[in-house]
Amino acid sequence: MSDNPEFDDLENLLREAPLRRPSAKLDERIFALTRSPHRVSQWPRAWTVPLSMAAALALAAGSFWAFKHFSAPHPPVVQVTPPISALSALTPAPRANVKPMSLVRTISNITDDGIIGTAQGVPVRRYRRQSIEHVVMRDSNGRNVAFSVPREEILVVRVRAF
Repeated sequence: MSDNPEFDDLENLLREAPLRRPSAKLDERIFALTRSPHRVSQWPRAWTVPLSMAAALALAAGSFWAFKHFSAPHPPVVQVTPPISALSALTPAPRANVKPMSLVRTISNITDDGIIGTAQGVPVRRYRRQSIEHVVMRDSNGRNVAFSVPREEILVVRVRAF
């Protein structure tokens, strides 16, 4: 039954009406409207898949070639200041009775200072990397000696202009 009580009478009349099979003339008219006027060949449809695959392959090959041809190599990294280890010997000199047990380097912070200027007309970007080296050594008496060395490295990299 309907949600609207006004249509209850109409629904009851339609339910009680006898059903009959549609005429053959009606079936012919519907068939004539849905049938195409000329027969369509299946060959053009069969070529769509191979042609689209060939186009996708050509696009992939062209993209690979363009990427290799137009991408520049990474700019070289220039180190402005030598590492702290080159400036002074912070670690003790190796001795015959001291054995290194472990060396752990922990990078604590990496910052990008942005473009800081130009070098020979090319803009340069500065990166700072702060780390701590934890060293544990064992001396001849069997005692462990541990020390930490903080480090800060400054890298200046050329920026490729677009």
